[in-house]
Amino acid sequence: MHPTLFNLGPIPIRSYGFMMIVGFLVATHLGSRLARKCGADEETVVNLSLLSLITGIVGARVFYVIHYLDQFLASDNPLLAMVNLTSGGLEFYGGFLVAVSMVILYTRLKKRSMRWYLDIMAPAIMAGLAFGRIGCLLNGCCWGAPTKSPIAIRFPYGSMAFEEQWGKTRQVKVPAEFIVTTNNGIPFLIDRDTLSMSDDEFQRALAKAGPNSNRGYFLNMVNKNLQIHKTTLAGLRSLAKEMNLKSVPVHPTQIYESILALSISWVLTAYFWRRKRDGMVIAMVFVLYPIGRFLLEMLRADNPQDTFGFTVSQGISLAAIPLALGFMLLLKMLPERSPRAVAELAAKKSAAVARPVKP
Repeated sequence: MHPTLFNLGPIPIRSYGFMMIVGFLVATHLGSRLARKCGADEETVVNLSLLSLITGIVGARVFYVIHYLDQFLASDNPLLAMVNLTSGGLEFYGGFLVAVSMVILYTRLKKRSMRWYLDIMAPAIMAGLAFGRIGCLLNGCCWGAPTKSPIAIRFPYGSMAFEEQWGKTRQVKVPAEFIVTTNNGIPFLIDRDTLSMSDDEFQRALAKAGPNSNRGYFLNMVNKNLQIHKTTLAGLRSLAKEMNLKSVPVHPTQIYESILALSISWVLTAYFWRRKRDGMVIAMVFVLYPIGRFLLEMLRADNPQDTFGFTVSQGISLAAIPLALGFMLLLKMLPERSPRAVAELAAKKSAAVARPVKP
């Protein structure tokens, strides 16, 4: 786990956002290369990639906020908390569904072949997801259930997995120095951002925070706890390292999904050249990925089973598969090759023939 990749002066570069950008660049490159090989317009693919990135992030965040709305409403500034992406908080299905919808809208407006360009984008999106899930691993989100597997991983103190195992499942214990108890008797762990502060930074944050704000109240409780135990944040960091405070071993589900996404991308790329009908590649995404995601959700511990006994992602997966199969049946009623794709290829061929040869 390494949520901050590096710092550019005072600006922290978050691993989560960095890997999202890497995934976007990889997806754009692969989509452009596939477009070039099959005769599609590369500029259209670049535009679709950028549109998918922007709208996908918005959609993924909206789905996440809706899913955990109570937590956002309980913060000091709910609106700011909703738009703050520095610590993650995106749901892939939300981003994917919104991005696909925007690709459909864009191709309609630009009179491009919806089926053709969705097929081109499909393998690229899966490849981009593979890098995004590495960002999840570095950020510490989307963690797995406890396991004794030899490839299990452990997350450090302050990670989301650690806090879950301490606060809800009671699988890990910490010394009293790290536990802050409110006036109502509710215990909280000192969070990783606070623990990472120098003692001078902590005192400045304490002086700056409004005493009536949730953050100000929490910092005052931390300060009181430090005084009671006659220690400092630096001392707590040393103690955490000395005691090797980490989560119990869990499945590296982020790596599992990264491998899944790369495998699907490879399958879709190979299938693209063997497909009999335009639109079949994007349809295959809504079959292959939901199957894999449904199974992976069984190994994850971060999502509640609040959708008819399933996680929300499992619920969407179960709904996506029959819809995708229905779309495949619909494709059989359409021409094998998209008329707009055929017209675009014919126009390019005519332009190439008409282009004068340089002496």
